[in-house]
Formats: sequence, C-alpha cells, structure tokens
Amino acid sequence: MIESLQNLIDLPLNPRATFTRLKTKPKWGAVLVTYCLLSAVLGWLSMPFSEHFLTMSGEGKPTPIATGIVPFIILSVVSGILMVGTWCILIGGGLTITARGFKINQSLKFRHIFAALWHTSLIRAFAFFVNLALIPVFTRFEDIETIIDLRVIPSIHMLATSVENAYLLMFLSYAEPLSVWYIYVLAIAIMTLGEVKKVKAYLTAVIIWLLRTWMEITYLLQLWS
Repeated sequence: MIESLQNLIDLPLNPRATFTRLKTKPKWGAVLVTYCLLSAVLGWLSMPFSEHFLTMSGEGKPTPIATGIVPFIILSVVSGILMVGTWCILIGGGLTITARGFKINQSLKFRHIFAALWHTSLIRAFAFFVNLALIPVFTRFEDIETIIDLRVIPSIHMLATSVENAYLLMFLSYAEPLSVWYIYVLAIAIMTLGEVKKVKAYLTAVIIWLLRTWMEITYLLQLWS
C-alpha cells in the first residue's frame, strides 16, 4: 500500500521512480481508485458549465438536460472510466503483443503495461482538472456555445480562427503544454519498462497520444452531441 501511494506521489515529478517500482511490482489498485475519485470530483466541479452548455445547446431539439444534469454527469463519469479501462486493456494488449513480436524485454508482461497505462491516465485527468479550473479565468458563461469553448488551455486551436470543423478544432486544442507532459511521462514509462532507446520511446509515446486523443475526442463529441 505504501509503495502504491509513493507511486502516485512520484508520478508527476519523478515518473522514472514510479515506473521502476512498477517494473517489479505492477500494482494498479490504488491508481484505479484515485482515478475514479478524481473523475467524480471533476464531474461535480464541471456541473455548472455542463448545465449551462447543455441548456444553450437545446434549441429546438431534445438534449441530455431533459433527463436532469445530475444523471447526465453520473453517466459521463461512469462511461468515461469504462472508456479508459477499455483503452488500457486494448492498448496494453497491443503493446504486449508488439513487445513479444519484436522481442522487447522478455520479462515485460501485460500486467506491467496495464499498470503503467492507468498511471499515465492520471496525467490526462490532471490536465482536464487544470483546464476546468481555468475556464472561469478565460471565458464567461454566456460565451460558452460549443464544446470547444470549454477548451481554454492555450493551444494551436486558438490560432485557427478560420477552421470550422469541430473534430479538427478539438484535435488542435490537445496540442498544448500538458499534452507534452503526458507524452514525456509516457516515454519515461516506455524507456523504463521496455528498456528501449529514447527515440523509439518518444515515437511510441506520440503514437499512443494520437490514439488516445482520437478516442477522447470521439467520446466527447458523441457525449455532447
């Protein structure tokens, strides 16, 4: 239990220590509980913005607000956790097969990768928390008309004023500093667990980031449509 807590403490600033411990003891129970709790807190904190957005988007057609904002938030939190869990299983399985095929660290098992993916997912959750905290700073309630208005961390999408495609704008909004942090932590995990060189680790981390971003954007646009 103490090691699991230490993994969470080291993850933001000393990720190598976290993944070094996971290499010998791939525990993920504590990080799963932490992720679920953080998701619940994020859902509760986002309730005012969600309610306003859903109300504003309900012109002339049924929206999730018709069932009440609380059930909608609960649904979004639970479905989000299930989505991330499925992601960890699928990507973990794919990376395990890849490691076997290319003979990368024969001692590396699915449980190591699964635990590492859950830990890196906390970085994503923290990024959402930062974005949520900055919404009142950078925008006003009355200016929230689409989901992209809820993405306020400075990113490339703020320069793409002529782009109207919601999917492309969402993707550009993920090109921000906290995504660089996520890729860095992912690369450290890959170098530590897979024992691969830096270039391969960062290339793999970018590919995982692209897949994760695509999954999140698809989920969010479906949820808020």
